[in-house]
Amino acid sequence: MNTRPVRVLLTVIMTGFLLVCLVFLLYQLHVPYPAGVHRWLADHKWLMWTAAIGTVVSSLALAPLTMFSRHPADDR
Repeated sequence: MNTRPVRVLLTVIMTGFLLVCLVFLLYQLHVPYPAGVHRWLADHKWLMWTAAIGTVVSSLALAPLTMFSRHPADDR
């Protein structure tokens, strides 16, 4: 079973979620953002939780896929 395309897709999605989490982490640490960005982040905290849940789900989905691709026949 070729799981490489699915792994790549999940990795890209997880990377996007992690970037959103990083932006909100910096916001929570009071890193200065422009006024418009600061206000937008304050009004859209649901996005922070959605990104956090998406990161966890993507990482949990990646774990079994990496196990399935570890067959001796895949080394050829």
